[in-house]
Amino acid sequence: MMDKNKNLNNKKGSKDIKETDKIKNGAKETNSLLSALIEILSFFWDIGKTLIIVIAVAFVIRFYLVQPFYVEGQSMEPNFTDGEYLLIDEISYHFRPPARGDVVVFKPPTYTYQNYIKRIIALPLEKIEFKDNKVLIINEDYPEGKKLQEDYLPGDIINTGEEGPKLNDREFFVLGDNRSQSSDSRAFGPLSQKNIIGRVWFYIKTEKWKELELFGIKIKVPKISKIGMIKRPEYNM
Repeated sequence: MMDKNKNLNNKKGSKDIKETDKIKNGAKETNSLLSALIEILSFFWDIGKTLIIVIAVAFVIRFYLVQPFYVEGQSMEPNFTDGEYLLIDEISYHFRPPARGDVVVFKPPTYTYQNYIKRIIALPLEKIEFKDNKVLIINEDYPEGKKLQEDYLPGDIINTGEEGPKLNDREFFVLGDNRSQSSDSRAFGPLSQKNIIGRVWFYIKTEKWKELELFGIKIKVPKISKIGMIKRPEYNM
C-alpha cells in the first residue's frame, strides 16, 4: 500500500516538475518574444529619428540655405545657357553685402512673381553710364568715371544703354551678360537688396545624351557635361 502511495506521489511530483518546466519555458519564450519585439521597435524608432533629422536638415537647407533653379532664356549667354541648373546660396547676404560681379537670382520690381538671373554691376551710391561700348562706373573713388573691364563678355558684345540714376543705399544696378537680349536694370531700374533671393554659387551644365521611348512617350535623357562653382570676376577697380 505504501509502495502504491509512493508511486503515486512520484508520478504527481514528476507531473508538477513538468508543468513547472513548461511554465518556465513559456516564460522564456515570452521574454524572447518581448525582447525581439523591443529590438524591432527600437530599430524602427532609430530609423524614424534618422528620417526626422534628415527631413529637418533637408527642409532647412532647401528653404533657408540653398535653392535649386534653372536658367530660362538667353539673357546670360554665353556664361549661363537656357536649361542650365543652378544652386543658389541664400545665406551669404545675411552676413555680407552683395558684391560687384556676383550673379544673383531675384524678383524684379515690375514682375515680382518671376525669378530673374543677372549680374551685379553697380553698387549702392554709385552711378552708371555707357560709353564707347563699355560700362562706366561713377563713385567717390572715380568721380569722372571708370570703364569697367568685363573679361567674361565676348568681344562683339553690344554694350549700350541710358545713363542710370545714382543708386541709393542697398540698391544695385544689374545687367545680363547678353546685353542686347536682356531685360535688366536698364528696363526696370535699380534692384533693392530685399528683392534678391540669393547668389549663384554652383552650376550644372547638361547636354542631350539619349532619347528613350517608354509606352509611346519619348523621353530626353540629359548628360552632365560640366559642373563647378561660380567665381566672382576680378575688376580693374
